[in-house]
Amino acid sequence: KSEIADKEKIARENAENLLNKIDDIKIVFQKESDEKDQLYGSVSVKEIHSFLIEKDIKINIDDIQINEPIKSIGEHTVSISPYDDLSKHLKIFVTKTKEI
Repeated sequence: KSEIADKEKIARENAENLLNKIDDIKIVFQKESDEKDQLYGSVSVKEIHSFLIEKDIKINIDDIQINEPIKSIGEHTVSISPYDDLSKHLKIFVTKTKEI
C-alpha cells in the first residue's frame, strides 16, 4: 500500500510541476480566416499538444480538454487536467494570418 501511495504522491507532484510550468506559457496560433474572423478549420487538441511538447511540457494528449471547438479569431480557454483533481485553464490566442 505504501508503494502505491508513494507512486500516487510522485504522480501528483509531477502533475503540479507541469501545471506550474504552464503558468508561464502563452499559446498563440496564426490561422487563416474569413472577413468575419471565422477560421478555415479549427485549432485542434493535437496542435496544442505539439505546441506544449515543443516548449518541453510533456503532457498526455488526453489531458487537454477543449470545451467547444476553436473556430474563430480571439482568445479561447482550454482545460489541462494531468491528474484526477488537478486542472488549470490555459488561454489560447488565435490571430489572423497576415495576408501578403
